[in-house]
Amino acid sequence: MLEGICPAAMVEKLWQCGDSLLLLRHGMQGQVLGAVSYRQLESRELYDRLGSLELSGYVRQKTGGRALLISGLWVPDGSQQRELGQLLLTEVFTMALGREYPCALYDPLPGAEHSYVLNLLRRQGFVPAPVSGRPVLEVDMRCPIVLSHNVDTSIKAPLASMPRVTAAVSVAHRRLQEALTELQPGSLVLSLSAGIIYHRLLQRITARNGVPAEPVTPRRQGPDICVPYGKLLRGVAVPNTVTKTLRTDKVYEADLSDYAIEAYRSIRRCRIRCEPSGPLTGPLSWWMICSTTESGCGVCRRC
Repeated sequence: MLEGICPAAMVEKLWQCGDSLLLLRHGMQGQVLGAVSYRQLESRELYDRLGSLELSGYVRQKTGGRALLISGLWVPDGSQQRELGQLLLTEVFTMALGREYPCALYDPLPGAEHSYVLNLLRRQGFVPAPVSGRPVLEVDMRCPIVLSHNVDTSIKAPLASMPRVTAAVSVAHRRLQEALTELQPGSLVLSLSAGIIYHRLLQRITARNGVPAEPVTPRRQGPDICVPYGKLLRGVAVPNTVTKTLRTDKVYEADLSDYAIEAYRSIRRCRIRCEPSGPLTGPLSWWMICSTTESGCGVCRRC
């Protein structure tokens, strides 16, 4: 199952240490794309797992004894190595934050040290822990800086899918991560991907509607309707759920002193007639889209 990702000997060592292994798959039962090993330590488990009085005492003094331990990260070489590693780390961090763990440690098992992991962790805010004899990194998770990776949702198609554009966005995102680590040194910089946020939203919406999270054949719609607002879930259809976008518009007063959020102007398809100037003779008819309020525009024949 983990061929090419994590050696069998390392899996056996993780099992002996009591660490958990989180897998990233392509689809529900698809190929394993990466893995991260971790353990959520309580105060009574620190010395047994860390094996160092100095490190255990430091964690107890700083955080009261609770810590997230990351003991390894495995992602194959390739163009998506940084992105997949970021997804795995974000998943582990959000899990630990939900259980109010105040700090995280990176203490890799022998044979699990990789240079790309160190670079990735430094962008999350990890700094060397003040302990001697061990290359341990730490990060404070009590006041994380949350960075939403959703710029691609604001870029118009087809530019949003162009390789040069996506590469430039990724480089800029990494530079912003590195800059934020200097804002609060030692604090967690949590990068949340818009795609993961949408995935979790779809899971919650379909569970609330009592339908599967994957499209089924024949189609079976739930009893509720999903109404996204603004940019949320723009261009996304919720599986097995009727999805209708709520379109609104910001309407200003005549002197621009105030505004109100109102329903978007209804769109009508109106047929108008135009008398062109020039050598053409006779009327010219065509269809146009008339965006008007219910009172009508007063220009086209239908309104």
